[in-house]
Amino acid sequence: MLTAEEIAVYAARNAALQKLGFSSYKTYLHSAIWKDIRWRILTPSARCRACGRPANTVHHNRYHLDDLNGKCLDHLIPTCRSCHKQAEFTKIGTKLGPERATQKLDNLRLKNQRIWQRQDAAAAWKRFFAVVDEIRIYLGMEDAFEARRLVEELDIAQHALPPKKEKKRTRK
Repeated sequence: MLTAEEIAVYAARNAALQKLGFSSYKTYLHSAIWKDIRWRILTPSARCRACGRPANTVHHNRYHLDDLNGKCLDHLIPTCRSCHKQAEFTKIGTKLGPERATQKLDNLRLKNQRIWQRQDAAAAWKRFFAVVDEIRIYLGMEDAFEARRLVEELDIAQHALPPKKEKKRTRK
């Protein structure tokens, strides 16, 4: 449910849109102004702020006149439709204000970053053990150059590993 402050934000947005000549937010979203702003935000390399997938929609984290007319793009965030919908609405379908929705987007990003870090760590360990296996194979060979190359690759793989977590000691 929208707070009184969020209702005021949307009322101010609608007033700003009327200054720009739009009768509603929906007509604004179909306008040439919005299409140009959207095109400038959703570049081919634009990624969703929350999940990192290609972005296909834009989230406003505020609705000032400069944001709505395209003079300021700093408060427009590229997102994918899925993350945008997840940020804008609660689980029961209640709309959130732009500030709370932006906070939800940031929380989604942090959650996804933890997942990505675990995946990166798993990939680093996998690479490390693959190099170790290659070294085991080449240890029996007489090619010193190949063995040196593998040792250097092992060092590189080892530096890419995440730091080991120290186990917490429990008192008995």
